[in-house]
Amino acid sequence: MLSEQIAHSLVLVRRLAPVFMALFPVFSGHFVSAGRDKANIEQITGVVIAYDELKPSLTCIETCETSLIVRIDKPEGSSNYIRIDLKFRDRLSFPRELIGSKSLWRFRLVRTVQRDERMEEFILGEDVYGKELKSAIWRRVPGAEKEKLPFGEVLRSYSLLKKGFKPAGN
Repeated sequence: MLSEQIAHSLVLVRRLAPVFMALFPVFSGHFVSAGRDKANIEQITGVVIAYDELKPSLTCIETCETSLIVRIDKPEGSSNYIRIDLKFRDRLSFPRELIGSKSLWRFRLVRTVQRDERMEEFILGEDVYGKELKSAIWRRVPGAEKEKLPFGEVLRSYSLLKKGFKPAGN
């Protein structure tokens, strides 16, 4: 009787082993990457001073994308700038409060080193007649009109987490 149960258990284990082996990498990878992703989350406080007004009009098909330029003030009085990339469902779901005025925000971000790039002021192109076109990429938020943008500098890039912002006073 006991030997029959053992034999039955061995058969069951042999039949289910491929299923467990196939699923193990899926679940173990999920738990490992979940821990790694959490370690990559940074909290940064800064002032949104400009946003890319061209990108949403060019990339808003299935999801929309844009970028923010954020000034981070250091205690000793100097500042540095970062670019925050964000995705949103459609133009109506864009978080307009981020660009409504020059305000201090607390962001939850993931560092995206591979997207670090030099900040350009204009996008260059040609019209259908071959005439050169030059369009400004960045629009300053109200209250930041006199801010000097870091054109030509390589900015550190971050991706905004879903619901990853709130006023810094909260």
